[in-house]
Amino acid sequence: MNKYLRSLEPLAGLIAARDPIIRRPDGFRPSLAVMQLSDLPAFAKLALLQRPGAYVGVRYPTAADVLPDATCGEGAAVGPRALTKLTGTGISWDAVILFTCESDGWTKLHGADSERRLTAQLEAAGNTNVLFDQSPKRYPVTHEDMLGMDNYVAEARAELVRMGIGILEPPPLDVRPEPSRLRRDLTDPVPHNAVWTGNPMAPESRGNIVPLPSSSHSRVKGPGFAAGDPVGTRYCLNFGGLRAEAVKIGPSEVLVLRGSEARLTEIDTLPAYISRRRADLREDGILVPHPQDPTKFILRDNMVFDSASLAAKILTGSSMGAGSIWVRIVDDVLTAAGA
Repeated sequence: MNKYLRSLEPLAGLIAARDPIIRRPDGFRPSLAVMQLSDLPAFAKLALLQRPGAYVGVRYPTAADVLPDATCGEGAAVGPRALTKLTGTGISWDAVILFTCESDGWTKLHGADSERRLTAQLEAAGNTNVLFDQSPKRYPVTHEDMLGMDNYVAEARAELVRMGIGILEPPPLDVRPEPSRLRRDLTDPVPHNAVWTGNPMAPESRGNIVPLPSSSHSRVKGPGFAAGDPVGTRYCLNFGGLRAEAVKIGPSEVLVLRGSEARLTEIDTLPAYISRRRADLREDGILVPHPQDPTKFILRDNMVFDSASLAAKILTGSSMGAGSIWVRIVDDVLTAAGA
């Protein structure tokens, strides 16, 4: 009989426990939906949007020098709640971004916490005029869930950037849609290879490609890229006079900005997979001849890289890692190491 006792220890512990035993997944993974507000009535009753979550309503600006308006809210059923609130304010909202989660353990409490975090992100980014009736309340969540919500917001921001939406990112981030894990039809099950096919909030624009302007400040080597840098940290490339900038958009992902420069030549010992990737980017017209310098290429569009290290190797044609050559930018001034 004793051989079974160890397997019963968790249950036996409930006698003295003050709280139930709850097991949650490692992290909350965001499920996002972006649409014109006029389309929300057709989708509000989908199971995905019947879950708790937060929403951001957007009203397009009426003039070039006017910021768009934005508002943030939450609900136990985020789709119907967003529809009720955004159509009942007397303001003609144009688009809505809905944030929810299909992981076990996601509750209304987490949806409310995401509203508080998203409102703070909107205000910090400064891309919109944030409207709200009252400041979102701070609800008590466990330390474990606080970490889970940190990851949730980081992943949600990364997905928005892939979709071409930089509303939560500090300027001068200018994004265009990229492949995403999001499904293209909200009624489909969750596949891992779905691709977002576009959105009305970020029309694609190309035009003449010009290199990034050189910094007017001395490029003293400052703090290099670190895995713990927060999402939104901006970097410039400190290698051989190349002008390139990147923004951290996820735990390991960076978005390299359009106009960034890449070296034409490669070191002899460059790993074959990096050399092939550079060749593919040239064949696809993503790395194009530099308009002013025949020794360089230039990045035609903003591009998401799975890691800062991969981006560094592709741009420099070398084996240098991210921490060696991506240098943080703080208010457009590189902070000297040890300063």
